[in-house]
Amino acid sequence: MANKTTSGTLFKPELVTEMFSKVKGHSSLVKLSNSAPMPFSGTDTFIFSMDGEAAIVGEGAQKPAGDASFATVTIKPIKFVYQHRVTDEFVHMSEEKQIPYLQAFADGFSKKIARAIDIAAIHGVNPATGTASELIGTNRRPSSGYLSRRRSWRSAGK
Repeated sequence: MANKTTSGTLFKPELVTEMFSKVKGHSSLVKLSNSAPMPFSGTDTFIFSMDGEAAIVGEGAQKPAGDASFATVTIKPIKFVYQHRVTDEFVHMSEEKQIPYLQAFADGFSKKIARAIDIAAIHGVNPATGTASELIGTNRRPSSGYLSRRRSWRSAGK
């Protein structure tokens, strides 16, 4: 088994922020949502269930109470990965020569991750395999017929 090498911060915060901004520019869901970063361990939030409808009441009239319940839910992030290996020649290039390659990779990478986010969230599948993902589970809005739509996105974007 190979050893796993870990490190603290590999990239400057400015570079990571720029990468996430690029992903935001390509993902339909990220554009539509008011998303906020969350820790890898997840975050706890309340969800409210309010049955019934609001009522119109007159001044001084009795106000009916609606049924409501709430619970705590832990939201955990789903991690996406897209890897590319580089040659020794690239590793030993000067930083000035590496920058154009890294900029081009960042542009392509942000599109891949944005597409993956949309496919996973909308269809509930792993974008790399096109099959249902247990990691997503019920952490998405259920939709009918996502398997038939899967064929269309698998063939359209590649």
